[in-house]
Amino acid sequence: MSEENVGKLFVGGLNFDTTEDVLDSIFCKYGPLLEVLLMKDRETHRSRGFAFVTFENPDDAKDAEKDLNGKVGEFFLQLFALHYFIQFCGLSY
Repeated sequence: MSEENVGKLFVGGLNFDTTEDVLDSIFCKYGPLLEVLLMKDRETHRSRGFAFVTFENPDDAKDAEKDLNGKVGEFFLQLFALHYFIQFCGLSY
């Protein structure tokens, strides 16, 4: 792995409604971020289901990968299920 990509993580299995702000709020807990790059469809501008998150410190990237590996997709599924349930019930948050 090249030196410039040491703190970069691939994040896959994302919901198509995922935004950079949501990813930032999840990953910034592990340390300062250099970039959150959400890959988007050219026509619809919606998420293509994957992103790259780059940390300033490679150790922060390792910590995030260790804690979140296999969990980010599940988190988004739960978040959006809750969002649609709240809408269905006519509630607000």
